[in-house]
Amino acid sequence: MRAVGVSNYSAGETRSIADALDRRGMRLATNQIEFSLLRGSPETGGLIAACAELGVLPLAYSPIGQGRLTGKYSAGNPPPGKRQFSNHPMEVVDRVVAELRTIGEKHGGKLPSRSPSTG
Repeated sequence: MRAVGVSNYSAGETRSIADALDRRGMRLATNQIEFSLLRGSPETGGLIAACAELGVLPLAYSPIGQGRLTGKYSAGNPPPGKRQFSNHPMEVVDRVVAELRTIGEKHGGKLPSRSPSTG
C-alpha cells in the first residue's frame, strides 16, 4: 500500500490532502504535529478529531514543549543565549511545571529537578 505522511497541517488541510490522495489511490497515514501541554490547539481546534475520523495517525513532536516542561528552565533561570520558546512566557511554563510536580508527587513519579529559582 502506498501512503504519505505530512507535517503541520490543519484539520481542513488534512481533510483536503486525504481526499486528494484518496483520488490517486493513496492514503494519508500520518500528520506530524506539535502537541504538548503548552500547545493544545491540535485537540481544541479539531485536528485530533479530524485525524481520528480519517484514520490518520497524529504523530506528536515536542511533547515536552521543546524542553520547557522538564523543569530545566524557569522565569528565574531562563535558557542561555538567544534560545527562544515561541510565545510561552516562562511564568506560564513555571505554573505548568509546578502542576506536573504536584501530580507526580501524588503518584510517586520521578520529578524534574527543581532549579534554584523555583524552590
